[in-house]
Amino acid sequence: MQIIFEDELRRDIVVVNDFRAPFAHLLPAIENSGYWYVNRIDPYGFTVFNQKQAPRLLVEWDQFSAAVSMNNPVLTAVLLAIRALIVRLKDEVHRYLRFQGE
Repeated sequence: MQIIFEDELRRDIVVVNDFRAPFAHLLPAIENSGYWYVNRIDPYGFTVFNQKQAPRLLVEWDQFSAAVSMNNPVLTAVLLAIRALIVRLKDEVHRYLRFQGE
């Protein structure tokens, strides 16, 4: 999966790859009522978040990251890199965060 922080013209600004620490198989099921955004990330397609969604996404990402990090430093680094992009998404206009599945 690639996580792409992009502008309104879909130009890549930052790209995070999870090749060394894949987490798609750890995503919560759509039926998991503890999430509203993270459990809707499609590991096989595109999922895009905008600035208005970022505050809730950040809370959920922290919850998800705490649940799955499993003392794996490589996975933790990937999850933290994505978190930093969610923070930027919250703070910058005309930006989008795209999860691009396999």
